[in-house]
Formats: sequence, structure tokens, C-alpha cells
Amino acid sequence: MTREQFWEIVAAVRWEHGTEFERGKEILIGLLPDVETMKAFSSHFSDVRSQLVVAVQEWEREWTEIGTGDDGFSDLTCHVVGLGEKTWEASIANPRLVWNRADAPHGSEGSYRESFSYCIPDEEDYFSEIGRASCRERG
Repeated sequence: MTREQFWEIVAAVRWEHGTEFERGKEILIGLLPDVETMKAFSSHFSDVRSQLVVAVQEWEREWTEIGTGDDGFSDLTCHVVGLGEKTWEASIANPRLVWNRADAPHGSEGSYRESFSYCIPDEEDYFSEIGRASCRERG
């Protein structure tokens, strides 16, 4: 999977439009046809999130700490990745945008929610999906 394909798949989830976790997972299972492809997607997700984390932590050392706690910080950075390539690139270039998102009133436009990472299927999701498909095929 290329980085371009990764971002196309992220865009298909439409996280920025309020897609819920389970619907996001259904979309990803449909777009990631097997466990190997899911692992490639997950690896790209980890890479781009890590790049964002580093950029934000470097900004925090110079300016101010984002007061979300560890779990909230994970949700925040996953959310930014889920918003897509343009938002991610802008946030890497200017990590203050991430701080602004953390500082926005919860539920407001421009805030964040937990966690795009919950949409990413794991191996068990594929086995249960395969099982449901087999039952549908048998009638």
C-alpha cells in the first residue's frame, strides 16, 4: 500500500463528517480486503500519527503543553489523522493547530473526538466478518 492509497482510504471513511466508529470500521473492512492489507493500512496510520506526535511534542517544548492527558492526546492525534492528508500536513507544519483543536469547546466545530483509531479493524474483525459472510452465502 502506498501513502497515497492510505490517504485515499482515510478520505473514504469521511471522519470529518461525523462517521461513527462502527460505520468507519465497516467502510475500512470493505476497502481493506484482507488482514495483510489492513496491517499495511495500520502501519501507515502509525507512521503518520507518530510524525504528528513528534511535531506536536517539539512545539510543546517551546510553547505550552497540550493539557489533554495521555488518552486525550492519543484521541486528538488520531482524530487529526482521520481528518485527512491536508489537515494532517497543515498540523505537521503548524502544530499550534492541534493545540487550538484541543482547546476548542468539546463538541464544537474545530474540536476533536475519540478516536479514529477505533475504526481500524483488527484480525478478529475479519474473522467475524468472514463468518457472517459465510452464513449469508449458505442462506
